Amino acid sequence: MSAVLNFFARDENVPVKCSLVVVPATDMRYLHPRNKRLNEKNCPYESARWFQDVPWSPMGREQWFLKYWLGDDEAVQDEILNNDWRMTPILAPDFKNLPPTHFVTAEFDLARDETKVFEEILRHAGNQVTSKQYAGMPHAFAMYNHPTRGLAKSWEYLEDTARLLREAHGCADL
Repeated sequence: MSAVLNFFARDENVPVKCSLVVVPATDMRYLHPRNKRLNEKNCPYESARWFQDVPWSPMGREQWFLKYWLGDDEAVQDEILNNDWRMTPILAPDFKNLPPTHFVTAEFDLARDETKVFEEILRHAGNQVTSKQYAGMPHAFAMYNHPTRGLAKSWEYLEDTARLLREAHGCADL
């Protein structure tokens, strides 16, 4: 959602100091419900093909969400997934003049490689882009920050994010 909101902010002249885009889905086309198994013909992203069956964020769950949002009509699904940049931001018509954006990816995430492609598109369009990939982490790792049973990388993410936002808002010394 934050990737899409960047376009709306730009188009409405809303100043954004820093956009934090965390484990985003930026190309939904390969998640069409008719794709039962991902392969090189129906999905250009190696990470999606590798991690389509992982328990923490399987492709089937992503497809369930899409079906919930888009309904059962395959023609409607095709139209939206292949033509509506708000669902598939990698299809946006103009990538220029977007806010400074920091991407967070997880090593073992279905969307890891599509995020890297999206990052490069934004860089190529002249935008300020930074990123960090958290090694060994699954898709929703940032939420696993329980004080005693949480993931160390989740705490690292929280510290990194707090520092990034303090710097973006001129409060780095807090």
